[in-house]
Amino acid sequence: MNYDEIAYGIADAHIHFGDCSLYPFNFWESGLLDYKERFRPRKMLIFPFDVRPEHANERLVQFAATKLKRTARVLLKAVPIDLVEPNIIFRQYWEYKGTVIGFKLHTSLDRCPANSERYRSFWELANENGLIMLVHCGRWEEIASYKFALQSAALYPKAKVILAHMGGNELKNMLGAIETSRGLPNVYLETSNCRMSTMIAKAVEKLGAERILFGSDTPWGSVLPNIFTVLESAILEIEKELILRRNLEVLLNKI
Repeated sequence: MNYDEIAYGIADAHIHFGDCSLYPFNFWESGLLDYKERFRPRKMLIFPFDVRPEHANERLVQFAATKLKRTARVLLKAVPIDLVEPNIIFRQYWEYKGTVIGFKLHTSLDRCPANSERYRSFWELANENGLIMLVHCGRWEEIASYKFALQSAALYPKAKVILAHMGGNELKNMLGAIETSRGLPNVYLETSNCRMSTMIAKAVEKLGAERILFGSDTPWGSVLPNIFTVLESAILEIEKELILRRNLEVLLNKI
């Protein structure tokens, strides 16, 4: 079996770009081109790591607009307002509106919870313009709990909020995120590095397949294992198709 063929035509909502402060990853233009050539994605949602975010934002937007074109959309790396002058990031949004459709909050790397006042101006802009806010959710509950992201999702209902890693990559976090998101129709869960097909099925049962987005967490995660987690889940084939290929496309068309 050619396993790469299973991935052809996916829509991937979690792809990184640039340099990461935690590990000497270097995933720049050549990495994105290799990814695109190998898996031929239908759609890609890409955002920078945390090293020199204003520089990585600019470089990513230019590359996406010229080389990836209709396949890719960009989330700018948002920053707590006391770390980088936010007007730089806002200027980039308005200058590249269309290619840029929202912001990524990496709460753990920034050491800043999603509902912090330090991110408030990004939430306000997203709410005013119906943009995506993709929020890293993790095990570090004092900083990266899904609960902070959902508090902001309730406060800014016109923002389209994506909880990365199914709300936190740990059973209690994923279950909590699924249950708490039920009353928030502007919230989506993204599957990267979930590792538990049962959680995919649980999310479909509670939220509906339309609110689950496939993500690979490239280059932190591997594409094929993340795909197989969805394929192994006890859900309908049409629901797998929605998660792996269609839902991100539909979401992007709303912006």
